[in-house]
Amino acid sequence: MYDDTPQNLVQDIRFTQKGQTLYVIARSWRDKEVFVKTLQKTKYPAKALSLLGCESRIQWKQDKKGVKITLPESVRQQDNTIPAYVFTVELANNK
Repeated sequence: MYDDTPQNLVQDIRFTQKGQTLYVIARSWRDKEVFVKTLQKTKYPAKALSLLGCESRIQWKQDKKGVKITLPESVRQQDNTIPAYVFTVELANNK
């Protein structure tokens, strides 16, 4: 089978939101960590983060610079495919 996916795709991050849940889509991601500088703790405090389709607990840390997400070994691509990951972020209620 021939894979005609371009190999020069640029990693990027997209967002969508429904209520207090923010969806972060990391497209063409090859790294073991995802850093989302838009999600600074002072602007968008998060109370929970998960990866769609993954039962494993996701390691993440949010600070004033953004949020760093570590992808579990079990979901990282081991072959030549170019994955996209969708994270759900539960935002804290803003006062």
